[in-house]
Amino acid sequence: LGDYSRARAVLEEALAMPVASRDPGRISSVLHNLANVHRAVGDLDQALECLHKADAAMHAHMMPIQRSFHLTTIAHIRLQQGDVAAAIESYRQALELSRRARHADGLAQALRLLGELQFGMRQDAEAAAHLTEAAGLFAQLEDGAAEVQAWTQVAMSRERLGDWPAARAAWTEVRRLRRTLGDRPGELDALEGLARAARRVASPADAVPVFEEALLLALALGAADRQLALHNTIGILEFERGRYVAALEHYESGLRLCRDAGDRPHEGLMLNSMGVTLAHLHRHEEARTVLEESVALNRESGEQLLEAHALTALADVSLRIGRPEAAREYLEGALALREKMRDDTGAAALRQRLSQKG
Repeated sequence: LGDYSRARAVLEEALAMPVASRDPGRISSVLHNLANVHRAVGDLDQALECLHKADAAMHAHMMPIQRSFHLTTIAHIRLQQGDVAAAIESYRQALELSRRARHADGLAQALRLLGELQFGMRQDAEAAAHLTEAAGLFAQLEDGAAEVQAWTQVAMSRERLGDWPAARAAWTEVRRLRRTLGDRPGELDALEGLARAARRVASPADAVPVFEEALLLALALGAADRQLALHNTIGILEFERGRYVAALEHYESGLRLCRDAGDRPHEGLMLNSMGVTLAHLHRHEEARTVLEESVALNRESGEQLLEAHALTALADVSLRIGRPEAAREYLEGALALREKMRDDTGAAALRQRLSQKG
């Protein structure tokens, strides 16, 4: 009810009752509730004092499960105070107490909390180990929501570590659980994670079907932004394996989505990709038309990098159709943009090309 003064008075009265002094479990519970009252009004030091008293009472009577509960709350407060090292130590103590007591619920929660903290600190190897163990315990406890959250962070930690086979295995678990829970948006997240891992672990030919499955789900969900990203990625993969017609179809689909959404920067990106792909199909006049449209659009939108890419691609097309003077003009335009952006690497590459053309 928000009446913290009255709550505090009642709890302090309960502590003073003779029956409480004879029951350590009751003392511990009252102290924990009193700590929550102090915490609610911002008196964190007083809250910690109550919790340490509660922990001492449980320690004296060898009650590890209750101690684990108190230590977890102590860790939460230490985090509020910004004392991360102390919070980690309290989580570790809670974890070991729960492990010795074979208390699966307490152990799962302590592992999850410690793993999540380490995940936020980018201590990914430790986070993945703790969260993997937590996920296994949540599976035993039939807590699907907690299990899928743990596996998701395991997958993300493994990605950050560059351990793509392990990331793929974790995303497989996430997908299975999301499907079981009937969470289709969550399943799409998992499919995209699976696709990223497949792209790193396997060949483009093996990765494309996973991305296509994600695209079908994005279409079913009406998630236009996800569809655009997936069309772009599949287009890149198809281009990489020389399937230029398939790549072009995905870029064209992405272009339609951009135009429907009024997304000018991504429209320029799709036009660039289409132009380069058309050139590889030897459809040079179409490529030139598309790339000229891209240059104008990117210039209007202020997308200098995309404009530079389009100009460079136009130079390549111009050389293929026997227009070296136009190619030089396009390269000079791209160089001016790279210099304006202070892109020394890109500018150096263009200067080298221009010197080779005389």
